[in-house]
Amino acid sequence: MGKGPGKFMEQTQAVSQKEERRRRILAIALDAFLENGYSRTSMATIAARVGGSKGTLYNTVKNKEELFIACIRAFVETHSQTLFGAIEQGGKPRDVLTTFCRLFLNAIMSETDLALNRLVIAEVDKIPAIGKAFFANGPEFGARHLSAYLEEAMKSGDLRKDDPVKAAKVLFGLCQSGVYQEVLFNVSSPPAQKKIAGEARHAVAVFMAYYGNA
Repeated sequence: MGKGPGKFMEQTQAVSQKEERRRRILAIALDAFLENGYSRTSMATIAARVGGSKGTLYNTVKNKEELFIACIRAFVETHSQTLFGAIEQGGKPRDVLTTFCRLFLNAIMSETDLALNRLVIAEVDKIPAIGKAFFANGPEFGARHLSAYLEEAMKSGDLRKDDPVKAAKVLFGLCQSGVYQEVLFNVSSPPAQKKIAGEARHAVAVFMAYYGNA
């Protein structure tokens, strides 16, 4: 006999609770990493903040490195839903990419994103694995997803044909070539939305000057 609706509901609720607990653990762990740095944050510290034993924490991840990588992935996913939602709506490259770049600049100049970048930069020489994880789940992840849209635009003739992954990396580089560098290194504070919108338009204008097919 199949399982009744009551049993199915119980299993669904149990999975939902497990996922919610995992999200909570990752959020608490990320806060701890950003506050104290990777090296100075122990699994015991995170377990205490979560409210349980290290054994409970090890039921979620194998070690601290895996936990940090999971934090990065979860954080990137929150950005991706908004960023790539703009791409999925479709439209002409100049308009779509301008919206995308504005959202991207807002994301990378958020307090948490800046802190995470600074943490990785500070720790990567001692712990190369977290740099590789951050790069794979951040810049590489973003380039792959953006390149899918660019490839379609190239096929339709809206953009000049070229390597779409390389083109995606060029656009990300243009976005980060302006005020972002000043903000990352704490030379200035994140700018107002008008300035960010201007940075996005400029990045896309330069990109379209090379890749545009008008």
